[in-house]
Amino acid sequence: MGQAFRKLFDAFFGTSEMRVVMLGLDAAGKTTILYKLHIGEVLSTVPTIGFNVEKLRPLWRHYFNNTDGLIYVVDSLDRERIGKAKAEFQVF
Repeated sequence: MGQAFRKLFDAFFGTSEMRVVMLGLDAAGKTTILYKLHIGEVLSTVPTIGFNVEKLRPLWRHYFNNTDGLIYVVDSLDRERIGKAKAEFQVF
């Protein structure tokens, strides 16, 4: 699936380098998507333990300098946090 996205993306935008930022709530699947796009495999990942992600979210806006694209990852099965994901996205 990752290769299909890459081919489609290359067809639209060519193969020039772009800076793309991937953001989302903790445990949304960002690392899993990154591995799938990069190496074409889904690897088992372990969430970081003991890290306060809420302190990091206000810094997201600083990642956007010179950015060509944004991938915002939402875990659609986590119904309890859909509203939180929406609220964090609207802060941008």
